[in-house]
Amino acid sequence: MGNLRRCVSLFVRLREDGLSPDNFTFPFVLKAIGCSKMVLEGKKIHGLIVKTGFEFVSFVRNSLMDMYTEMGDVETLRFLFEENPERDLVCWNFLVSGYVRCGKFEDALVIYRKMREESGFKPDEATLVSTLSACAALRNLELAMINGYVQFNQIDEALSLFNEMQTRGLKPDGFTVVALLTGCAQLGALEQGRWIHGYIEDHNIRMDAVVDNKALELFSEMKLAGVKPDDITFIGVLSACNHAHMVDEGRSYFESMKTIYQIEPKLEHYGCLVDLLGRAGKISEAEDIVEKIPNIDNVDDLLPLWGSLLGACKIHGNVETSERIAKRLSAKESNSSGILTLLANIYAAAERWEDVNRVRRKMKSLGVQKLPGCSSIELNGVVHEFHVGGSSHPEISNIYSLLNDMSRVMFSSEENLRSIKT
Repeated sequence: MGNLRRCVSLFVRLREDGLSPDNFTFPFVLKAIGCSKMVLEGKKIHGLIVKTGFEFVSFVRNSLMDMYTEMGDVETLRFLFEENPERDLVCWNFLVSGYVRCGKFEDALVIYRKMREESGFKPDEATLVSTLSACAALRNLELAMINGYVQFNQIDEALSLFNEMQTRGLKPDGFTVVALLTGCAQLGALEQGRWIHGYIEDHNIRMDAVVDNKALELFSEMKLAGVKPDDITFIGVLSACNHAHMVDEGRSYFESMKTIYQIEPKLEHYGCLVDLLGRAGKISEAEDIVEKIPNIDNVDDLLPLWGSLLGACKIHGNVETSERIAKRLSAKESNSSGILTLLANIYAAAERWEDVNRVRRKMKSLGVQKLPGCSSIELNGVVHEFHVGGSSHPEISNIYSLLNDMSRVMFSSEENLRSIKT
């Protein structure tokens, strides 16, 4: 911090001596001001840049964007981008990275898509790092960009990005190929699935807990090298602990955020820890953590965490805690279909059918509807979707006719077997 302030002081002396800063001077002083969070000095330097005509020099403007990112001023960051008449790839990358560093993960992905659609630039390694971090934060997983495409059944886009990674010499890890295989399985895309499986065998990719351990090893190497982790780093670390079922380590890393690195945990970090504890059966501890999360103005922000806790209750058969959570959410007027459906399933697993009916009646009275189930299958390169109770498929009549024929054959076979036994 001392060197940063000396840099700013030297800049002041430079001007006092009558020397004029140029496009090589400003980036250094802007970096120093941004890292030191010197907001007033930053605005003064910004005014000087405009006054001296360096505002639209690419190197200087990108440094301005970086300074406002360090200060957390997203509005000015976006303004500088929008007012830039010549947006190069570096400028786009600064905006995407700025949103990620300021915790605006959804906005970062929106900008990424806009860049792909409007600018004609192809993402480079810097773009991919930022977008991967945004996806990881939003999904609480390390599967990142490809996993994001898979989650939205955009397998073609996922495969396209996968191929792009290979052309750039980026070797995919186990998480990447597992995400692709998962997407192919969900869609019944057999041809793409066979191709991914062949790639795994050809490149001897191991898909096990080694990947999680490697992530934690890299984190240890970062600490030894003196590199300070940020909040994005800890999302990856906590997710790795979750995948590897490393409860004690996960607790320790979470606590170190505040005690060692002075990083205030966000909902994403709490979500990782709650999910880790819930899966390990430590439901009371997880519930206590959710109740004590500070600075939450909107109760709906906690719904994913309560949902994760309810999921853990279902896994471990903890009906008592699930009822307590349900009452808490009812008091806060939560009408989430996912929460209510999960509660009904917990009651069903415990064979408490009256409670199941009560929850379903509540869903009906509130107008809450469960999204219908959907299955997909690929046939001759075309993906066909079927919804529960749906009749929109163009071949639905032929499908039902064939099912009826199959049912009659099966019923007839059962009757013949019974007659033989008697």
